[in-house]
Amino acid sequence: MQKGDKHSDETKARISAAQTGKTHSDEARAKIGAVHRGKINSDETRAKISAAKKGKMHSEESKQKMSAAVKARWAKKKEEQQ
Repeated sequence: MQKGDKHSDETKARISAAQTGKTHSDEARAKIGAVHRGKINSDETRAKISAAKKGKMHSEESKQKMSAAVKARWAKKKEEQQ
């Protein structure tokens, strides 16, 4: 495929089907994490991310899950201190 060429819808579907269900190995995940760890986004990138997230709200279900996770984390932390 040369620069500027576009995949047909049929080819896109075949590529998607071939990739579906594939996951990165633990080693690959660690490498990806190491590359991104400590990375600082530019002010321009941070502004773009901020603009994309503006106005998006969490669902009530998500809020409940986040609340439960925080409460569990604090309970675990209290337990460790005793």
